[in-house]
Amino acid sequence: MAAAHEGFVLVGPDRRIVFCNRIIDDFCGGAAVAPQVGEHLDAAVARLVAGQVFAFRSEQHRSEVLLGLRMLDAMDVEERLVDGRWVRLTRSATEDGGAVYVVSDVTAAKEREMALRDAAERAEAANRAKSEFLATMSHELRTPLNAVIGFSEIIAGEALGPVGAPQYAEFAGEVVSNGRGLLKIINDILTLVKSERGDLAIESDRIDLGELLEECAEAARATFKDADVRLEVGPVIGACAAMGDRGRLRQVIMNLLSNAAKFTPAGGRARLTAFCAADRQVALTVSDTGIGMREDDIPTALAPFGQVDSSRSRRYAGTGLGLTLARAIVEAHCGELRIDTAPGEGTTVAVFLPAAEAQTAPGAMVAS
Repeated sequence: MAAAHEGFVLVGPDRRIVFCNRIIDDFCGGAAVAPQVGEHLDAAVARLVAGQVFAFRSEQHRSEVLLGLRMLDAMDVEERLVDGRWVRLTRSATEDGGAVYVVSDVTAAKEREMALRDAAERAEAANRAKSEFLATMSHELRTPLNAVIGFSEIIAGEALGPVGAPQYAEFAGEVVSNGRGLLKIINDILTLVKSERGDLAIESDRIDLGELLEECAEAARATFKDADVRLEVGPVIGACAAMGDRGRLRQVIMNLLSNAAKFTPAGGRARLTAFCAADRQVALTVSDTGIGMREDDIPTALAPFGQVDSSRSRRYAGTGLGLTLARAIVEAHCGELRIDTAPGEGTTVAVFLPAAEAQTAPGAMVAS
């Protein structure tokens, strides 16, 4: 039996109305338009559709409602009334060949749904505007910044002759170093924008993970030396060749290594490894003996510009884009990034990638 606030109509197998409660009158705008006991269903539906009951969007919509209400099979639709209310119309067949109609007022739920949809659309529009702004500003900043870096390199290297006081060359070197750091941030933002748009370009080449890990370890050697953290590479177990974009995957590994060096106390250790995984995948891992984080903090660490609240992360503040970009690039490769961590027990980040068809020979490397 329908609830007291619901309209209820019972139609017999001969398509005549057997019963209807008076709540139906309210939904129909009065008893003159509402279905009547003994009336044929087709006549009642025709009067409803012709009367000022439903807020039709078009003549096609009017025809669809007319046809839908005249049927006796299952139905579950939402329609708007001319007074602004929303109703849910459900119909189910009875054992004798008739049908039961139930009309419910769903205005509050529909308004919440529309409000949520409007909010989501506004948020999406704001996000698109943000992405456009970041992309435009990043492009505009890169041109003058490249000039600053280029001229600073000339001065720091004294390419056109001595610059006079030695401090000037040292200062120019600082400009170069900081300019390159700023350029990396700008490039990271551009990569993030492309990822959010879904147009992050990914090449597909065969990559020997052993060679790539060794290359990244060599590039990160100075960073780990400055942090007094030992970096170990290997073993590389099995035939570890991935399909992907070498430059993008190098960016992933370098970001993960940067985090390992940043969040591992002096005297600690970090390790790069690679191995064959199931389902035609290969995997690489970056693990450290650093400060780690709680499992609840992982979503924050993966969010754009996210910073986990710890004294060490505040001391070594960054943009908070490293893990975000790493995951975006890995997912663009149809891969997966997983994090295993605990406070005081370090962090291991595993990257799973599609395996290449060709095989490579196993090997092991160590870099300190």
